[in-house]
Order: sequence, then structure tokens, then C-alpha cells
Amino acid sequence: MPGEWLTTGQAAELLGVSRSTVVRYIEAGTLDARRLPGGHWRVRRTDAERLLGSETESERSGQSRR
Repeated sequence: MPGEWLTTGQAAELLGVSRSTVVRYIEAGTLDARRLPGGHWRVRRTDAERLLGSETESERSGQSRR
């Protein structure tokens, strides 16, 4: 399905972070991704949206504790 997979740049834009941060998320196991034969990463849109939702929830939780 078109649009289901994102490049690291598209995922970065969606998450509001840099592309290198997305790669760090992938390497740390925070964001699931698949590596293409050429070495490029692809991220499922749903995984990026899930991470975005969990970050937003964490930020809310952290702010309420202050």
C-alpha cells in the first residue's frame, strides 16, 4: 500500500526530529524499521505514529510531575 512505509526523512518530519535521530531510534530499538538491500531504512507509518503517541504521552506525564 503506498504511503505505508516511510523514509527516515519522512519519519523525521512526522516525529519532529532530525533524520539522524530517527536512525538512532532505529539502532537503539526504539523504532522498528527494515533495511533495504542498498542500506537505506524504511519505517512503517504506524510504528512512527505509535512512537509519536508514546512520546506525547510521556511528555504529558513528565510535565504533570513537575
